[in-house]
Amino acid sequence: MNGAPAESYLGRSIREMIPEVFKQVEPYVSRALKGEVIEEIEFTRPAHGPGTVESTNVVSYQPALDEAGEVIGISARSSILPIASVPKGRSARVRSTSAIWSI
Repeated sequence: MNGAPAESYLGRSIREMIPEVFKQVEPYVSRALKGEVIEEIEFTRPAHGPGTVESTNVVSYQPALDEAGEVIGISARSSILPIASVPKGRSARVRSTSAIWSI
């Protein structure tokens, strides 16, 4: 999501790894951590390095539950839509990635 290797995410929060994105999605992450399923929220992610471009992402959050039904984190599914080729607000999917973060 930000060009960092996958192992650098282990044990770290979304806020630490991608603070510029977290500011936009924090209300939705908070709601998912309270047990709510959040579907298809759109946000803009700035370019994160040379050769990258700003993109519009569509993300859905679902609470990750333990055996007792307690929320222990969230599951996030994100589709990345390059701004240059897809008008803002369009729900077409270009590439999907999944990740689970524990906060």
